[in-house]
Amino acid sequence: MPLSTFYTLVGKPVIEKYGRFKGRVIGFELDSENNLKNIVFENGGVILSKNISSFEIHDGYLIYLPALIKEGTDLLNEYKDLELFIETLRKMYNMNLSRKLIRIYYDKTVGRFKSLSSRLSKYIKNLERRRRKIEDQIEWLKNITFYLHIGNENGYLDSTLYKYSYDLISSEILKFTNELEDIERISLELTTINSKIESYLKDFQEVYEENVEEKAGYT
Repeated sequence: MPLSTFYTLVGKPVIEKYGRFKGRVIGFELDSENNLKNIVFENGGVILSKNISSFEIHDGYLIYLPALIKEGTDLLNEYKDLELFIETLRKMYNMNLSRKLIRIYYDKTVGRFKSLSSRLSKYIKNLERRRRKIEDQIEWLKNITFYLHIGNENGYLDSTLYKYSYDLISSEILKFTNELEDIERISLELTTINSKIESYLKDFQEVYEENVEEKAGYT
């Protein structure tokens, strides 16, 4: 991006993915090569600086992704890149290229997959902790709503104040519910693609070993 483009970000609204806050871009930071590094924005009068990778930039606004959701998105992208690389490796194998060279790439791919799987295991545990926390928060908010409802039904609480509080709490429950849906979706996608790649690598290994055994039988 040219330097002049960065200035077009200043003044744009910043919206947290689940609507928990809204702010506005007030500046930016560049790295040593003059690439956009951080977005500086205000949130309720507090000035924050977050890495550009945590944002989705749209025409009129920016969406800020919570760290855990951002991490899951990054993992998914890495897995998809690895899946594409494995597909390329399988095509190379069928082109009768050097088996030694392909084996080197295969071993590197397995190492990369193991590294991703290790990170995935830790990430899934963090997702589970976040999921439990969200469910506890939703239950807590529902309990508050229950007591508000009792107060309203029995005339202890003005209906206008009841509606004001009820609407705010319902909105917060919806935000948590949307985040919970994202967590479940990301968890499913990650575990599915992890199993898929594991199966790909296993099949590739079996084909490779069969080929080696056949060649050994001819000698």
